[in-house]
Amino acid sequence: MSYERQLPYLYLRGSLNSITLKNITSEEKQKVELVFHNLLQEPELHKTRLKFIKRFNRTIRADYKDDVQCSEQDYIVALWRACADLLVHRKISGFVCGGCNANSYTNKKGMVIKFNQCYHISPCCEKVLVDNVIKSPEECTELEFKSSMSPISAIRGDRKYDDRLLSDREGLIKFISKHISNYQQMVIKENQRATYTTTTNTSISALSAAVAELVGVLRKYKHDVGIYMMVGAKEIPVSEALIDKAQSDNFILKFDTLSCNTDLIIQVMMILQENSKCGIMHTLDDGHLCLSGDPEAKISVIRSAKEKISFNSGMANSGTESNSISDGLDNLAHGGTNATPATNHERSIEICDIVNKIAGNLCDISKTIWILQVQSSGLSLKDEPDRYDEYSSRYQGNKFNNTDLAEYLGVNIGTVKRCRQEIEIHCRYYGLA
Repeated sequence: MSYERQLPYLYLRGSLNSITLKNITSEEKQKVELVFHNLLQEPELHKTRLKFIKRFNRTIRADYKDDVQCSEQDYIVALWRACADLLVHRKISGFVCGGCNANSYTNKKGMVIKFNQCYHISPCCEKVLVDNVIKSPEECTELEFKSSMSPISAIRGDRKYDDRLLSDREGLIKFISKHISNYQQMVIKENQRATYTTTTNTSISALSAAVAELVGVLRKYKHDVGIYMMVGAKEIPVSEALIDKAQSDNFILKFDTLSCNTDLIIQVMMILQENSKCGIMHTLDDGHLCLSGDPEAKISVIRSAKEKISFNSGMANSGTESNSISDGLDNLAHGGTNATPATNHERSIEICDIVNKIAGNLCDISKTIWILQVQSSGLSLKDEPDRYDEYSSRYQGNKFNNTDLAEYLGVNIGTVKRCRQEIEIHCRYYGLA
């Protein structure tokens, strides 16, 4: 049986990935590879290697469970990163623009902010690096702009670790093992599927609801409780998870009534008094609380549950982070690929309702980004002015660039990314995937 491989997609962050490993020199690479090959055959790292493979098997699973080579390849990556961190990684003391030699910029609010990353377009001189030449985006052709790089470079300071660790065998093994473990924790955390909380209004038996509420209170006060339902003259034990499905007009809760403190007794009596309005009777004997009532009597309850978000394959195979996230608005706004002219009008009305619901659940910055995305698709939000014409006149291009959005809103890029993730979660909740 054939099936699609699902190796996880991972965003690696930090200066070790974005600066050190990207700009490592040939001399540094030779130094790293020499130590790397020695440690690859190190007997004392054999246990670390096996633990690494087994942990992926138990957590992410998927291809890590089917093919050991997948875990082996990730172990090699982790080991190489550890060697690079030890031998060549340096502290970053700041960033400087090669076009104007500035190390900070002033945002729309008048605040002076130091560079904290290599922005693609310099916030000061608004230029990019093309074939080692600093140019403005207007001077670049479309092909040149796509291949352009950031004019900002990192100022590398002293190395984080000195060479004395190489002569300390025990310390070196501990350092490498810890580094590999940290890398694996990062991979596992990045591949946890996101969840959102949803509420449902369900109708259940009033008797079952009363039993579940009493069991919850007893568990809260650390009491062991046995749950039984009466079928004829027999007492049949019931699992706590199956109380709702148990169809019986009599339940028995067995627990140590003599060890109940005053607070617990008050809470139990209040629950029994409240449920007596639904026709539920009770008797309390030594160690037994018997409840009886009509199993057909229903009450409405609101329950919350966490549901996992299913990410589409296009997101997992894209090469960028937030820019590649599809909000699903364009397809739905035009009826999708399978829409027919007869249903387009009904579909557009439904989408407008969803769009306004999403806007009502967002914070101010996320709402502004959402308004721009909606208006770019030809829709509009109720009681909201047209912002997209102003935005598109200032920033060229069909896609929303995080850098442009950050400048337009007067916030940093990290805030924009978090807002776009918030929008994505709400879109997926309403089916805009």
